[in-house]
Amino acid sequence: MFKASQPTSNQLPDGAAAGVYLQLPGEPQFKFLGGLANEKQSAIFKVNLPSAANDGIVNLGIAIEPIANIEQQMVLLKQEQQANSVALVKAGPSTKMLAQNIIKHAYNFISSFSGNINGQEVVPLKSFQDWWTKFERRIENDPSFLEKKDDS
Repeated sequence: MFKASQPTSNQLPDGAAAGVYLQLPGEPQFKFLGGLANEKQSAIFKVNLPSAANDGIVNLGIAIEPIANIEQQMVLLKQEQQANSVALVKAGPSTKMLAQNIIKHAYNFISSFSGNINGQEVVPLKSFQDWWTKFERRIENDPSFLEKKDDS
């Protein structure tokens, strides 16, 4: 039978911190997620699991290490996150995709105003002016709406 004893302390040893690590299925290495210390006793770690992670066990590891090791890994983690965010900005939508979305957006709006005069399909110029006004307003409210692949 297990008998619980009174905890003597909820603190890590002086000069130590807890490193939190994650190992995905099929990967030999653990990835550093962050750390906990006496000064920061809780944290939430956001993890984006690849779809392949659904086919196995995800391991979580916690290691008590010198605080200097954890601080160094935190610096490297922040640098990696910054590099990833810069890469995402550089890998933004192509000019071609933006142009296609603008034309598609304009065509869908303006075509609803088309009419037929003497067998010729026509669109009033005012419908283009109305589209432009709405388009500018939408860009101000949501600058990234054109980056979405299936916008009408």
